[in-house]
Amino acid sequence: MSEPLPTIGYISHIVADALRDPTSGINTTQLRAEPNGGVSEALVFRSDALAKLAEKDAEIDKLQEAIKTARMAIEAGSLMRAAYVLDEALKGPEA
Repeated sequence: MSEPLPTIGYISHIVADALRDPTSGINTTQLRAEPNGGVSEALVFRSDALAKLAEKDAEIDKLQEAIKTARMAIEAGSLMRAAYVLDEALKGPEA
């Protein structure tokens, strides 16, 4: 299981929408250091989020390649090879 991204602050949905509108008069000073009940969402650095997405994309590519290899093994009549390939792929990087 991957670790969560570090939280840098919290923001309400209303403020988040207003930040997208340059005419709203809302700025980043509206961010909170603590969550505000059920009305705020955690913020993370964009670079951290993009790095996490790149990790997930690499994992998806690896699994798609394993599926392709398993399908080819099944077509060749090697069910055990297909099972082995899928088993290894599903163990993930933590194994």
